[in-house]
Amino acid sequence: QTKAQYDALVQDGYTFFFIDPDSGYGDSPVTALEDLRLNKRMGIFPTDEGYGSDENATFDDNPLLDKSGETWVNEDGSPKDVLYNDLFRAVHDAFGHGLEGSGFRARGEENAFQAHIRLFVGPARGAMTSETRGQNSYLNYGPHGENNQTASVEDTKFADQKIGVMPSWTWSENIAPDEMIDQSFDQDVGALTQPPQQQSPFNMKSLVNKMFGSQPATTDQVKAQLPVVRPVFEIGKKGTKYENGIQDIDSAVEFAKAINITLKLFNSQQEMFDNLGVDVKDRVRGVYRKRVRTAYGLREGAQVSDELGEVTSLDSLTTAIHELSHGLAFDSGFESLFDQFGGISTAKRRQIDNEIDNIQKYADLYIEKNPSQRRKVRRVMDALNAQRDF
Repeated sequence: QTKAQYDALVQDGYTFFFIDPDSGYGDSPVTALEDLRLNKRMGIFPTDEGYGSDENATFDDNPLLDKSGETWVNEDGSPKDVLYNDLFRAVHDAFGHGLEGSGFRARGEENAFQAHIRLFVGPARGAMTSETRGQNSYLNYGPHGENNQTASVEDTKFADQKIGVMPSWTWSENIAPDEMIDQSFDQDVGALTQPPQQQSPFNMKSLVNKMFGSQPATTDQVKAQLPVVRPVFEIGKKGTKYENGIQDIDSAVEFAKAINITLKLFNSQQEMFDNLGVDVKDRVRGVYRKRVRTAYGLREGAQVSDELGEVTSLDSLTTAIHELSHGLAFDSGFESLFDQFGGISTAKRRQIDNEIDNIQKYADLYIEKNPSQRRKVRRVMDALNAQRDF
């Protein structure tokens, strides 16, 4: 089934290669996902360069280490045999992480499992679950979980590689239902609407029941079963409700619900910090606590220190969105700008840094209904700098 998925990608024009661990390509997961979406190609970390954290382990009887018959090139152009585990890494990154842009931290890995499990049937579901949800559970919630959840790749303690199938409930329980296909458009833009229709149940077995016989599934059968994905919250897309961004605090609350983050708003700094259980920081308007997936902010007109000044509706909104963005960053695995752009050349990073600096110096933030009320981006950065020691 893994090979059939790989063949479907190749037939559709996707290519894969082995990355050099020292080239910088693999420094940030976003590099490979962007490469996949923009160029229909993706670099894969070779199995023989890293397969678990036990350097003394032997895998002579592991079928994932058999040669698949495929050949990719290294970054230097030299050919290299592809193992079945390399193929699985390729299809999991493409159909799991790439399908919805899922990151590589705990939540992103679970999302990738949820997307990819739909392309497997029969005993393969159990094997796929061991390699994904099983390893993710050990890595992020096992004996080294607390450290692994924020560690760099170099400092992460990976699960030892094992051949085995976990209990069936691990791949049959807590599986997200297939999405509704909503063919309606926003009433505000005057488009005709149709009632939402239920997507046909995802039943690959009905089409590929030959998979375990003498005739494997065809690439067209695999491609036909790829689930339709629809964003839960679209910002900036023309014709949608939020094509001009999030314009008010109520919309920010809806955004928080959509991304499964709690947003708490308070009428005073004292109330917010009492809720956090820490002393008041005079210049801090908001906080994000990743362990409880909660963003804290202030309402318009909230009582604050004299040093902070008045909290306007724009202050309240921009602070709330910023704290929610911390949650998105942690979910995706990119906890800083340098995490996200780690695979980009020094010159390109310098260009990005300069552009961000220009935005901070010259751009104003405002909402459409009140364009006269503006906030300098630099003021936002000043407030963030005041929060660094918190």
